[in-house]
Order: sequence, then structure tokens, then C-alpha cells
Amino acid sequence: MAIKEDYVACENAWYIWSNLVSNCKQITCCSLFDEQVAPLHKLFPGAKITETDIDTWNLNYPSGVISDIVVVCNVFQASKTPSLWFNNILANCRYLWLQDLCMRQRGSDGAELGTKDPDSMRYTLGVKKLPNFEHPFDLNQFGDRLLDFMLYDAGSMKNRRLTINFVACLKGDLA
Repeated sequence: MAIKEDYVACENAWYIWSNLVSNCKQITCCSLFDEQVAPLHKLFPGAKITETDIDTWNLNYPSGVISDIVVVCNVFQASKTPSLWFNNILANCRYLWLQDLCMRQRGSDGAELGTKDPDSMRYTLGVKKLPNFEHPFDLNQFGDRLLDFMLYDAGSMKNRRLTINFVACLKGDLA
């Protein structure tokens, strides 16, 4: 579920990253809410924006759609094979704009992953272990393809559990 902090972080990052993308014609959005898609229309008024979700785009396989930008929010947390998902998306785009979880305790016992949600992974930048999560996926492995990475508090004060999300911009194979 996207929250106000996610919307603000995404919109601020997308404004900055939009300067990287010239002549944007195609944007593919995976699992965005209408409120998240609206800023993309403003930033790229001439671009075709295709909306999909995790049920209609199986990220275990390439989409076959060529995009200038692929925007994915709160999806990679469900990946059991993040390297495969990254490869499948990056192969068909110039840029991947990603928003997802670094830390969010979903379990009732304080565990990082809950038992009633599809969460399988957490993401970091150079950290090998998180509290309550042994092996997060390190985005540092993308080297200079990782153009930007920003952490933000995603409501820790509201739910009294540490909740840190991130936004990242990666260079795709077509850049």
C-alpha cells in the first residue's frame, strides 16, 4: 500500500530524474496508484503511459515492451528472484525508477516479513544485514548503472515500527 510519504518521495525524485530523459515517448508503470501516475503526465505530457500490475506483468519474464522509463512501486518486495526481475526490466528500458522497502516490520512479533503478505525481500545500498533480515538485496551490485538512491522515513512515527523505504534510478540496457 502506498502512503503519503511514498507519493512525496516519488514525486520529488521523479522531478529530478526527469532531466535525464530526453524525448520520452513510452512510460510503463507497474502497480502505481492514480495519484502516482498523475505527476508522470505532468512531467512527460507527450509520452504514452501504459499501466500494468504484478498480476498482468509477470516479472519472471521480459515484457517485450520497449520503454523509455519503467516505474515500479512497492513490487520488488515480493520478489524471490530480484536479479531476474531487474534483468527482465532493465533489458527493455532506458531507465528504471523504483520505489520499495528497505525496512518494514510486518510480522506481529517484530519480524521483518509478515506471514499474511507476499513479502520476500528487502533492499539496501552496501549493508549486508538489516535488523530482523539476514540477506537483503544490495543495489550496489549495479555499480554506475545505479544513478541515484534516496532513503526516506515511511511512517515510523505513525506505526511505531522502523519503516524505511527508498527510491532509486537505474540505467537500463537501452540508455
